[in-house]
Amino acid sequence: MKIYIDGTVAHLQGDLTYAGMTRTNIELMVAALSRIESESWDKIRINCEKVHTVDNNGLQLLGVWMQCVRFMGVEPELYNIPDNLQQAIQMM
Repeated sequence: MKIYIDGTVAHLQGDLTYAGMTRTNIELMVAALSRIESESWDKIRINCEKVHTVDNNGLQLLGVWMQCVRFMGVEPELYNIPDNLQQAIQMM
């Protein structure tokens, strides 16, 4: 899974799974948090349309990342949520 920020939108790509979480990908998430912290945003949209696969580990990591964003005073909003991710979120 990868994340990059374009304007006030964070784009998620790939597998939101335990196997998809590599050191590089986690470092990208940390870099995205640093970028968000340096901006003065009230809200960030998280585009999920390119998330292919999801598991509970990936959802937990996304949840922690979103909570970190909230601690910075920025409200995250998921959108373009694929069916598999929507179903996984509802099952949590």
